[in-house]
Amino acid sequence: MPTTPEMSMDMSTVGDTGLLDTLQHEVALFARRAEQTRLGGVGQVRNSMDRAAYLLLNRLDKEGPMGVKALAASMGIDSSTVTRQVAPLVDTGLVKRTSHPEDGRAVVLQLSRAGSPGWRKCAPPDGS
Repeated sequence: MPTTPEMSMDMSTVGDTGLLDTLQHEVALFARRAEQTRLGGVGQVRNSMDRAAYLLLNRLDKEGPMGVKALAASMGIDSSTVTRQVAPLVDTGLVKRTSHPEDGRAVVLQLSRAGSPGWRKCAPPDGS
């Protein structure tokens, strides 16, 4: 992997925000390339699923039906992120979205019948 001048700086410049920005950028690029490779860089991976979908489905499976805010809080992300990430899972039938029984304005998310076995096809062998 080629290095940039910023990457060859010695560690005495750790306090430099430019170095930290460069490191964050390089880590983000690495993660993106790793994900692209996993999802199709070497051909279509059978039963692959993006990381966000896997984590949402795993959480719903382990904790059961819950509201968007509760799911977001349990994952440490914003509720708007959950709403955006769960929409394709609802569209594909892996997640069921219903109105909250006590507060019709709120939404309850749960694995659908298809979602329960569906996400496990992509789970690691140990089920984690």
